[in-house]
Amino acid sequence: MKYWEAGNQLQFSRDYRNVMVIYHGIIVDDDGLPLINEKEEKAISAYIAYIYLYKEALKKRDKVLMEMSQLVKRD
Repeated sequence: MKYWEAGNQLQFSRDYRNVMVIYHGIIVDDDGLPLINEKEEKAISAYIAYIYLYKEALKKRDKVLMEMSQLVKRD
């Protein structure tokens, strides 16, 4: 099935009786950033904390920071 966009419409190479369009969009805020739920927010925050602690532990060769990073990773 060949198609192309013409403005805000889809045009097809031939006349089809029925066409099913499946669209997956992302809901965004006024600034164009994707909206996330609380669970996603917590997961992203935990990942950032883990990466930060892990890198600091490697830089400073700090065993306590490494253990903290592993604890954050498990949560």
